[in-house]
Amino acid sequence: MLLLLLAFVWAQESPDPHFSEWESALPSLNEHSKGHVPTLTQAELERLRSGKTIGRRLASEGEVDGALGIAFMPLSTEAVWVGGLDDQHAQLAAGLTEVWLPGTNLERKILYQHLDVPAPFSDRHWVVQIRSNAPLYAASEGKIWERYWDLDPRPLSELMLELEEGAVELEDDTLTTPVNRGRWTIVQVSDGVYVLYEVYTDIGGPVPEELMVRFAMLSLEQFMGTLEEVGTKAPEHYSGDHYLIRRPDLSPIQPGSVPKL
Repeated sequence: MLLLLLAFVWAQESPDPHFSEWESALPSLNEHSKGHVPTLTQAELERLRSGKTIGRRLASEGEVDGALGIAFMPLSTEAVWVGGLDDQHAQLAAGLTEVWLPGTNLERKILYQHLDVPAPFSDRHWVVQIRSNAPLYAASEGKIWERYWDLDPRPLSELMLELEEGAVELEDDTLTTPVNRGRWTIVQVSDGVYVLYEVYTDIGGPVPEELMVRFAMLSLEQFMGTLEEVGTKAPEHYSGDHYLIRRPDLSPIQPGSVPKL
């Protein structure tokens, strides 16, 4: 009886390995991440592992509120990273046209993006600079990979001169988004990854902020589902003479070397 009692007490006091792995990632995230670092309970981690996406609204002072999505995927970090960065393989948002602009190099991507919006609403477009978080990667000893973006500070009219003729069909009433920033982060654990996706978006025009935030919150689960789908296919697709995709420290991931888990 005493042994049974001790075993019960030990089971109650022993930390859940999933919770311990998440907790071990927090110091690096708190110091180096470009986004909000959520507090997750053991019950929430169990919910994530059941296939659910957790969404949270992030209050912002003087700017549109943000949306944060959290999901668990039984995939390798490399698979999710390659799936998300592979512009040739899949599109993470429907109706989105993307064009790389001059100035893109190993450390940053300058990307023109055009969103086709159904009538009677106007299309939107913008240019973002996208970078990988090398300090976070180093501090976590390669266990946390993060990609973040913000609007290019230069005038959009100037940047559009870099577009090749016919690269995108631009309507006269296309609007510029005044806010578009965020990040996505992959936290490696023993049996998969936690993925954090955070976005702040003001699409411009007479659209209420509350409607924009609600739409962003509703889109979180769809984004996570698409990211997991392309990540599942990445080990097979990323092979042969595929252009190189690089880790946050800019070292190349060799085609054909991406593990599923």
